[in-house]
Formats: sequence, C-alpha cells, structure tokens
Amino acid sequence: MTVAEKSTVQVKGNVMYTKNTSGSVSVQEASAIADEIRRLVEQHNVTKMIVDNRELNGVWNSEVNDVWSDLMTWLVARVDKCATLCKSVVNKMQLDRLSRQAGTQDKVKAFTSEVDVCLYLGMEKIDF
Repeated sequence: MTVAEKSTVQVKGNVMYTKNTSGSVSVQEASAIADEIRRLVEQHNVTKMIVDNRELNGVWNSEVNDVWSDLMTWLVARVDKCATLCKSVVNKMQLDRLSRQAGTQDKVKAFTSEVDVCLYLGMEKIDF
C-alpha cells in the first residue's frame, strides 16, 4: 500500500479534508503526509481542517503518534480549528489525549459524528 492509498488530502476554499485509511504507517510515511499537509495549509491559507479517520484500520505506533503530535502543534498556530472524525469512542479518546499532550485541545478536537464536526467548524455540511 502506498502513502496515497493510506492518506488523501484535498482543499476546497479555506477548508482542508484529509482521509486516513491505514494504521500501518511508518514514521517516514507519516512525515511525508505531515509535510504535504503543511505545504497545502500554507499554499491555500487553510483555516479549518477535517481529518477523517473513520476508515482507519489499526492504531499508530508511538513514533507515528509523535509525528502527529508535532503536526498538531504546528497546525494550531496556523489553522483556526481542526476536527477529527473517528469511527469509535476509543479512537476519539486517543486523539483527544494526543491533543491534550500537545497542548492543542482548544483548536484540535475529535468527534464521532459529522453533525458535531459541522457544528464545531461552523459549516452546513462536509462537502468532500
């Protein structure tokens, strides 16, 4: 499975949507995904971000979690709000813990419903 098959990133207006489908991501792959997100955030003046982890298989190892924590810290200085869609409450709890550890809990939140994501981001619907 390639990085493109594990994670996709799209931007519409000032909103970025990224979809993750594999927990089997190496540190190098996670770094490549994070670099692409950073590049697009700066290029498109992204202010809102949706991370869709509902199809994510497995969990990331601690080294990959470190890459995501670093990305969250970077994002919080540039993006007004980041919402992660999770397929389970356990995934939501893991991501909320990472956000608290990174000190980003005011801007980076996890949810299990699209309705809650839309309310948090001030959007009518997720259009990706």
